[in-house]
This record gives sequence, structure tokens and C-alpha cells, in this order.
Amino acid sequence: MPESTKPLVTALIVNRNSKDDLLLSLKMFFASADVPVEAVVVDNDSSDGSAAAVTDEFPQVTVLGQSKDLGYGRAANIGLERCQGRFILLLSPRVRLDPQCVGRLADFLLTRPDAGAVGPKLTLPSGKRDPDARRAFPLPSTLFYQTVGLSKLFPKSARFGRHNMGHVSESDVHEMDAGTAACLMLRRSALDRVGFFDPRYFMFGEDLDLCYRLKLGGWKVFYLPSATAMHDVKREAPDRQKQISYERHRAMWTYHFKHHSEDVSAFGNGLVWAQIWGRYAADLVWLAVGLIVGGIAYGGSGAIVGAIVLGLLGVAAALYAYYFGSATVLAAMGAQEANPQQYQQLYNIVQALAIGDGLPLPKVYVINDPSPNAFATGRDPNHAAVTVTTGLMQMMNREELEGVLAHEMSHVKNFDVRLLLVVTTMIGMAALIASVFWNSVGRMRVRGEGGLIVLAIGILFTLVAFVVGPLMQLALSRQRESLADVSGVELTRNPTGLISALQKIAQNDKPPERFNHAVAAMMIDNPEEHHGSFFSRLFDTHPPIQERIAALQKIASVQQT
Repeated sequence: MPESTKPLVTALIVNRNSKDDLLLSLKMFFASADVPVEAVVVDNDSSDGSAAAVTDEFPQVTVLGQSKDLGYGRAANIGLERCQGRFILLLSPRVRLDPQCVGRLADFLLTRPDAGAVGPKLTLPSGKRDPDARRAFPLPSTLFYQTVGLSKLFPKSARFGRHNMGHVSESDVHEMDAGTAACLMLRRSALDRVGFFDPRYFMFGEDLDLCYRLKLGGWKVFYLPSATAMHDVKREAPDRQKQISYERHRAMWTYHFKHHSEDVSAFGNGLVWAQIWGRYAADLVWLAVGLIVGGIAYGGSGAIVGAIVLGLLGVAAALYAYYFGSATVLAAMGAQEANPQQYQQLYNIVQALAIGDGLPLPKVYVINDPSPNAFATGRDPNHAAVTVTTGLMQMMNREELEGVLAHEMSHVKNFDVRLLLVVTTMIGMAALIASVFWNSVGRMRVRGEGGLIVLAIGILFTLVAFVVGPLMQLALSRQRESLADVSGVELTRNPTGLISALQKIAQNDKPPERFNHAVAAMMIDNPEEHHGSFFSRLFDTHPPIQERIAALQKIASVQQT
């Protein structure tokens, strides 16, 4: 198509069984556009005749019918292949564009070459602002503020109300992290650089993920209040509500796991998981069963069912970690089972320590990485594995390597992995209950002493889940590391080996290449904790390495006397 005849804006609409809304949305799009435009509709196997109706009423529209429901991301990617406009307007069938909305969005992109996307002021039928129209990326901290209700209590706070940007005036043009695919204009050249929608999202989260990648690519995303539209959100049927709730929360976890999980500890990721799926559980059960403690306020027996639902979620997560956690960690770290002929010295040391401690021979794994480190995993001695890096084996002599392996074998003997799993599961359950409580508290009607009891229980679980529990878990992790040092020395009767090993490891500040916080607590040392302040040590998984060395030196001095 010649450049002069190409549309400036292409509206891309993904539709499923919304014929009347779709026709109205297209009518208002063409009526409001004061620039050259085209429209592409991808129909996800509608049964209400949407595709045929569009073809009859708007023959200029490209209609791409699908034989099944592909979800938003996959369907939109098909439509993007057919869009010819310089700018792409993502448009929901339920959005009603005001006059000049399309032109103003396009003019903004024309005058701001650094903008990869721009969204309008989007309102709901009630006149309130659509909260998804301008958002910050959902970091674990913002999710926590939403879970415990701080975002509702302080909606205009730059910290607590950050996710929906309540601290920024709605009347000003400003940069934001993300808009909504319900109405968002994209620069095609930016889209070509960062890629289309991630097909792992089915119904929600695609827009957040795309905006995140635009930001990583150096593009900016803006909110333009002079361009206005109305999002005609309608109440869905109960079955549809369940699907929407599931897909929304699945997308939240997919987004977190993709973009933020490697920057968060294993325990932190567990809390995020509990918050997300706890809120999903609350969505499913609050009308029928309320809270676990809701019987106090409602006097109903449904709370028992709620407890079962929440309990099953927690048990399922714990069972997965119990039976498959070891394999997951080894795979994540790129560990390979060691060849006994290639790593004969390593096998000989592990075998001798196992015999000396009366333990079954654990599996032995090696990680090809120059950073010196090691860890043990497994729910009990019969299902244990000991892993070392190639950097550790190259740096240590036999005596030092024996000291490190004795430390790791002590973790196996002391059932430390199982103990920390139990503690983490209990804290995770408290987080799950707290998540449900704060997600549902606004829907409860509590009065008198019953209401105060419910509130007190909610606050108690919140403190256990997010303050007391995590600090206790970290303190327990440090205590078990110190115990493994002592137990390892008792096994080898040679503190010098472990002292020398720790002194060498202390000189290393670089974690393994595939290091992530999920295994930090399991390793013999976390290099990222070497230079922490006194306050930050409260959140460390290991005691300071110099303190560990000093404690072992005292044991060595006692042995010499």
C-alpha cells in the first residue's frame, strides 16, 4: 500500500460474544476519528454472530474469525500482523470513545517520539476513573499494600497508593508505568522492537507485561487526560466471573514470576503466591462462606468450608515443596549429577562422611560455576542431595572440601530442610489467611465485640505472616547454619578444615551465575550478605561469616588445650 494511503491509526479489537457492544464501539471509533484510520477485529469463536454483523455493517473492517477462543494475547498477535497503521489503538468492544479521542492520542505520539504508548482518561459508567487506566507495575511491595488494606486507607499516598497512582493529579499529562489494553494507543515501531503480546497470558496481564517491556526498551508510557473515553463495564454471569477471577490472579502470578521472582527470596515468593491465590480464594468463597473467622461476625457455618478451601491450597503448596522442591532447586541451579569416575575425590569424601555419620549415601551434584559454594537439599537423609560448584573444588584442598561437605551433611542429618519447610509453610498459611481477611474486610458487616474480635484476629495473622514470622524464620535459618558448622566439626574432628574453607569463601563476593534468592538460605554462604549493616543482618539467612570463623576458632583452641 502506498505510504500516502496508509492509515495513521489502526484500531485492534479482540471480541468474543459482544456483538452489540462491538458494533457500537466501531461506530463511535469511526465517528470520532479525525485522522486516516482502519479497524481490525479478531473474533474469538463467537456464537452470537458478531463476525457476520461487523462484515455486514462495516465492510471496510478486516474481520479475522477464529475457530476457538485463543484468549486476548494470542488473538491480538494475529490481528497485529494485519494492522497497517503507524499507531495501533488497542480497543475493547465495551469502550465508547469520545469525539477527538483518537486524534488527540495520535497527535501526542506524533509530537513525542520518545513515547511508546499513550492512554486516555478512562471512566466507568458511574463516572469514577477506571483504576486500570493508569498504573504502576505491581511489585511485591504494592501487592502487600493492597493485601493488608493500606492502599485503600491511603489512596493518595505515593507509597501505599502507588499502584493506581492516586498521588498524581488526574488532570495532568504524566508518565505512568502502564495503561490498559481496553484503550491504549501504541507506536508500531516500538511494538516491532519489543515484540508482540506474551501468549502465556490468556485474559489479563498482557498489557502490563507489554508496557514493562516497552520501558525496558527505553520507551515511555503516558497518560493523556484531554483524550477521554468511557469503559462500559458490565456485570458478568457467575460462571464467567469465576473464570475472570482465575485468569486475573493467574496473570498476576505469571507477571511476578517472569519479571520479579529472581529478585525476591524463596520465602518472599511464597508470600506473593499466598497473597495472590489467597485473594483468589477470597473472591470465590466470600459470598458463600466469608472468612475462616467469619463465623464470629456472620454466625454461619460456611466458615468451615472456607477453612477447608484455604487449607487445601496451603497443603497442596506444602506437598509440592516437600516432594518436588529438591528437584526444582537442582534444576534451577543447573546442577548435574556427578560422575563418580570424573569426581572420585568428591565421592570418596561424601561416602566417608556418610559412613562416619551413619547416613545413607546422598546423591552428589556438581554445578559448573567458578563461584565457590555448596548446598544440601532433600526432605530426609533417604532423599538427600549434596551439591558443590566446580569453583569450590578448584579452590579447596581435600581438608577444606571435607569441612564444607561435613557442614552440608550436617544439614541432612539435622533435617534442616524439612524444619525450614514446616516453618515456611506455617508462615505462608498465616499470610494466606491474612490475605483473605484484608481482601474481604470491606465486604463484612461487623458490629460490637464480634467485630473487634474479627479485626484483632486479622491483625494478629498479618503480624505473624509479614513481621514476626519472617524474622523468626530468618533467625532460625542463621541458628541452623551455626549448628551445621558445629555438627560438621564434630563429624570431622578437624575445625581447621572448615575455618580455612570459610576464610577463602569470605574473599568471594560474587554469587554463582544462576544464583537466585530461592536457594540463598540453603548455601554454605550467601556472598551478597558479606557487607550488610547491623540492621540488614536481621534479614540475612546466614550469620556473618567472620562470626562463624571466630566460633570455630574457639572450638579449635579448646581442642588444642
